[in-house]
Amino acid sequence: LGSAAGVTRALCVGDLPFGCYEASVAAAVESSVRVMKEGAMDAVKMETMNAGRVALARGVVEAGVAVMGHVGLTPQAVSVLGGFRSLGKSAREAEEVYDLALSLQDAGCFSVVLECIPSELAAAITEALDIPTIG
Repeated sequence: LGSAAGVTRALCVGDLPFGCYEASVAAAVESSVRVMKEGAMDAVKMETMNAGRVALARGVVEAGVAVMGHVGLTPQAVSVLGGFRSLGKSAREAEEVYDLALSLQDAGCFSVVLECIPSELAAAITEALDIPTIG
């Protein structure tokens, strides 16, 4: 968490580690505040692969923590996703990723990471959102 040392003009985002926030909104808020304080972060990033994770992100935002969402390939969930692979190639997967990104904006996230998704899907998500996308 020492990556913020020496930073004078940049946004520092701390990635919430697997297992520290999935259990409940309270756990997500507690872990987010800890990462913010101990790491001197400006925001936290939460990997989002379902509506339950969107609810956690909403709770963290409502607690006053800036949240960057993350959709598509979420490395913390590779065992559930069937390994490291591109997501959003099928119409069903593309719709799920698209809807998750919009839900994260609705939850109050200030930006969304788009990882390992088709460029056409990334462009559609970027066009639909009013917040920045990365990836």
